[in-house]
Amino acid sequence: MSSDGGKGSDVRRCMSFGIACGFVLVIAAACGSDGDSQQSSDSFVADANGICADFFSSVKALAGPSFSNDEMPSSLDDDQIAEGIRFFEAYLEIENGQLDRLRQLQPPSDAKEQFKTFIDAWTQRRDAAEDALDAFEAREDEVYEKASSELTAAAFKGAAVAQTLGLETCQGEG
Repeated sequence: MSSDGGKGSDVRRCMSFGIACGFVLVIAAACGSDGDSQQSSDSFVADANGICADFFSSVKALAGPSFSNDEMPSSLDDDQIAEGIRFFEAYLEIENGQLDRLRQLQPPSDAKEQFKTFIDAWTQRRDAAEDALDAFEAREDEVYEKASSELTAAAFKGAAVAQTLGLETCQGEG
């Protein structure tokens, strides 16, 4: 065997090995991409319930306004309006953090559509809370009342979808 034949053979073996390894990595990446982007059902439920538990305990810890929930903004004085605004802003900060965390979850493939509906409901709830804040600041009773109703409806929708997903904690407290 010539020295050139031996070197050529080594080069071909290295190239073949490199190509084979590259091929295996490409196949592994392609096959693993779906598995890596979704969680097991138990892990997903536990993570989502943990996020919701954090949300509800954070909201419960907020100092609520001193006025009644059924009082309209136009009946409140400037100090009460400022108090309500602080409450809404703190609530929305918590809500936005929760939504960000929930959106990072990767549900099992059989739960993806329901989870999207769940996220949509919680987004609608957040949007309604933003509308309620705007109406509260402007002391627009009718707009505030409508936004409050939309917030409640979105919360009920989210709770119903959470139930179908097995997200007991995300159904709400109370």
